[in-house]
Amino acid sequence: MHAELIMIEQLREIHQYQRIHSIEVIQSYSPCSICSDKLCKFKEALDGRKSMDSNGVPTDIVKEEATEFKITFSNFYNPDKMEMQEGLKKLLKSRLKLDIFTEDSWKYFFNITGLVTEKRQRRVMDDKKILQNFEGLVSLETITDYLKAHDLRLPNTK
Repeated sequence: MHAELIMIEQLREIHQYQRIHSIEVIQSYSPCSICSDKLCKFKEALDGRKSMDSNGVPTDIVKEEATEFKITFSNFYNPDKMEMQEGLKKLLKSRLKLDIFTEDSWKYFFNITGLVTEKRQRRVMDDKKILQNFEGLVSLETITDYLKAHDLRLPNTK
């Protein structure tokens, strides 16, 4: 069982008794596509709850204040596979903040352990580029979806 799924189950237990306002996760790899889907559904459940009538029957969804949810990771899990890309974009669209370990984080980690940092620093720069690409794709899809939803078109440029 992936760590994200175990975390979701543990957080569900906590959420039964108290509202969760903020979640920050630090992990080795970005979530896989299956975990991305489960995380999005879990965040949606945290951000809204069903109200009940006097008989305990769900009536509608009452929006709560959005839960801040951040996942920081050190490596992308198969970023070249389409399903992984879609999973990461889905996380961003669901307002889960994604971040990668920064150069400073790695320098601190490697300095206290005495490990060499040159290879890791190159990897961090590559990962930053991958994350920026995903954020750009989500922005472009959001604009395109808005234009389609409002039946708008860009003016012809002849």
